Amino acid sequence: MITKLKTNTLTILMTLILILTSISTVYANDTAVLNTRGVSFSGGSRNVSYITIDLNDSSVDIQAAISKNQIGTADSLQNISNQFKTEEQEVLAAINGTFFSAYDNNPLPWGTIQKDGKVIHIGNTGSVIGFTQTNEVKIENLYIAISGSINESGSWYAWNINHPFETADAVTIFTPEFGKETHQHSFTTIVVKAGKVSRITVGKTAIPTDGYVIVTGVPSLVNRFKIGDAVDYDIHFSEINFQNENASAGRDLISSWKEVTSAIGAGPTLIKNGVITANGLSEGFFEDEILTNRGQRSFIGVTKENKLVMGTVPSVSVKELAEIAKELGLYQAINLDGGASSGLIYKDRMVHAPGRLLSNAIVITKKNKQVAIAEPAVRVQIDGKYLETEDLPMIIDGRTMIPFRAIFNALDAEIEWDEKERVAIGMKDNIIIRLPIGKSYTFVNEEKMDLDVAASIINGRTYIPTRFVAESLGARVDWDAQNRVVYIWSK
Repeated sequence: MITKLKTNTLTILMTLILILTSISTVYANDTAVLNTRGVSFSGGSRNVSYITIDLNDSSVDIQAAISKNQIGTADSLQNISNQFKTEEQEVLAAINGTFFSAYDNNPLPWGTIQKDGKVIHIGNTGSVIGFTQTNEVKIENLYIAISGSINESGSWYAWNINHPFETADAVTIFTPEFGKETHQHSFTTIVVKAGKVSRITVGKTAIPTDGYVIVTGVPSLVNRFKIGDAVDYDIHFSEINFQNENASAGRDLISSWKEVTSAIGAGPTLIKNGVITANGLSEGFFEDEILTNRGQRSFIGVTKENKLVMGTVPSVSVKELAEIAKELGLYQAINLDGGASSGLIYKDRMVHAPGRLLSNAIVITKKNKQVAIAEPAVRVQIDGKYLETEDLPMIIDGRTMIPFRAIFNALDAEIEWDEKERVAIGMKDNIIIRLPIGKSYTFVNEEKMDLDVAASIINGRTYIPTRFVAESLGARVDWDAQNRVVYIWSK
């Protein structure tokens, strides 16, 4: 009787253990789900920790993040993630990003980084995962080239952005994302402020907040620049070609990449259109750590249902990581930096802690505050006439926002859109207003001023704060709360 009872008890315990070990651990909210479960592949099985995020939720945003908002620095993944915590948004998840110089005191990134629509570093090796403002995910073997102009006719070129070189033949652009000044060097520095050459000097130099500097030791190129010259540069996106370990531009990708606002380059691509690729050699990788060895890995990708999946896996090769990503239902996927860099955060929980400080990361945020479309009764009247616009005004954080073309046109202001810097510009009577998208500040005739609500792109339209813009252009503004009408008098 006792033996039978022991046997039954043992059977029950074994059954419970089998049940418990076969159940994956899931933590969820409305948009993001953390899951840990075993996944089988050709070389065995691994416990995979991954987060699934519904990109169909329009309040979700995907950010390319750099440590301390400055290239060449390093910080914990938690601190990088915390940079995006505000009253208006929470952090859903974060994962480590591109490769970087982890073993010296100069943690420069190796891969491409595109932040807030602006390319701030170029890798031209491997693959790049990009995200549009509408949360469309793109993965390409991306080649980025830089071509510049002088007084709209002369030409110049650059090798990279925010990446120091020790050779005199290098040509590098340094933007405010690199810091307040360039690195120590002995080459010529051309300072471009507000679109014009303001200074030409030698060595370490301050980087203007409203411009950039060009560092080179090529005399023939230096001689093309003169104080007062109008200088600009363009970014060209194409598919990368690798031949004899050299990268060059291939098929044009400008039309498919132009909507991307955030991007991180690493690689190789794991899955393309549902098919496993994981070919490091074809993407310019020659290290065993990428081609053959097993190690701690991080990955990110998207399903056909537009669900973003990002996670970490211990002790697998890149090829095995691709098999796991395929098993998780990914249709497009890319390998990220791994080893001691591999890290994953779900909200405030550290799912997998990196073994070192990081240069960069991918951070997923979700807006807390609701952005409400104004009721039809909210109208804007300018000089006695109601403003006609296809897009309704919006009330955002208690401020009336209106499409920038509509308000500037109605006030007889000239309009420009700086695609590279993502800035809406209005000009009237020697007054120039520059409204950077997503920033809580503006520039009026180069004077920086704070905004209660940042200019935003919503449903493909650029919305700007009505009162601030109108008053900056010399108009008078009143608000009729009872009738919900904004009155603007420009005369």
